[in-house]
Amino acid sequence: MTILISDMNKINKFFLILVFILNFFIRFYNLGFNPSVRKISNENFITDSGNLIVDLHLNKIEDSFGLEREIKMMQGVVEVGLFNNIADTVIVGKEKSTEIFSRK
Repeated sequence: MTILISDMNKINKFFLILVFILNFFIRFYNLGFNPSVRKISNENFITDSGNLIVDLHLNKIEDSFGLEREIKMMQGVVEVGLFNNIADTVIVGKEKSTEIFSRK
């Protein structure tokens, strides 16, 4: 069994998807994914392997498996933060409580 633990920043009415990439993301603009390079203290966040993370700001996701496949096929993409079929249970930390989602 796999359990994914998150906080409320990942659960909201809009979908914020992290994408671990090499220094290439202009195609995301062309597809309307509204990318932004992740920043910490106004500096680009650099992963331990020296790459950038680009956050894609989407209003909704119709087909998460298709979207994950489409993004992973793009040149320069290393990993996608959709986690399809990875967790059996997701635990979301809220400000004063937790919410548990289990695969049906």
